[in-house]
Amino acid sequence: MFTLEKKSSWLVNRFYKILLISIIFSVSLIAGQLIVGNFSVPDFSIQSQVQINTLDPRARPLVNTCADLGYDFGRPDMVINAGQASIALPSRTNRIELNTAPATLNQANTEYVLTADVTTELTAFTINANNITLNLNGHRITYGTNDSPPVTYPNGTAGVKMVYGLTGIVIANGVIVQGSGSCRGDIAGRNCNPVQFSGGRGKAEIGGLRVEYHSPDTNGLLIGNTQTDLHHNTLVDSGTVVTYAGTGVPVIDNGLSAGSKIHHNLIQGARHRGIVPGNNAYVAYNEIHLDSYSVNSYGIMLYENDT
Repeated sequence: MFTLEKKSSWLVNRFYKILLISIIFSVSLIAGQLIVGNFSVPDFSIQSQVQINTLDPRARPLVNTCADLGYDFGRPDMVINAGQASIALPSRTNRIELNTAPATLNQANTEYVLTADVTTELTAFTINANNITLNLNGHRITYGTNDSPPVTYPNGTAGVKMVYGLTGIVIANGVIVQGSGSCRGDIAGRNCNPVQFSGGRGKAEIGGLRVEYHSPDTNGLLIGNTQTDLHHNTLVDSGTVVTYAGTGVPVIDNGLSAGSKIHHNLIQGARHRGIVPGNNAYVAYNEIHLDSYSVNSYGIMLYENDT
């Protein structure tokens, strides 16, 4: 039975509990004021709200950038100077001027200098000797304007082609554009490439170029087994066809090489993969934009044994 005496005791206990809670709350407020003092409270506004809200997908707001999600990828004013920029060229013994294409460049230790824009139905220039510089000199190569029916690799179309086994090759300072022919690449992205090196464990440098291409299943710069310094280029892939997603369609394919340096390149609109650098490569300061028209699309792709 709930007597008057018990009821009084219960009321007293409740009163002291409420009083104790009030004292604790007041002390907490005072301590908070002492700790904060004259310091301003941090502004936990939009970014903090986004971080909290994104914990619950149902309350996730629309965000436009990685910064909105609280990730820091560097300062907004950070500049890496990626993209086409004129590069210095090595000294050569001889100098030959070019104003027509197609042509075969077969004199070693020579700088070939383009003195006019050139257009050709198939391959523009084939390099067939060591220590050659192809200086585009600010001019434009348009290749593959009428490559129908298309011939397959290694005899097919390319902007600039280097035969197997060469070293000391430099291609620099101009524009290479694929024409409107019907060329298409094979399962390995070979054929129709703006720059195509067959390899041979030599060395090369490619810099200061703007490259534009579009044909199906076509790699951009196909550099086979050649240690390459590939830098300060702007590469535009406007193609959409990726038939062989397993082998891939990269803009820069240096995957069979070792010791290359790939830096300060701007890749715009890669349909599938940006850079496949090969083994023991230095890759830095590149800006890569992917359109990803197929699965297995990567900005930079390393194979299992690459280091």
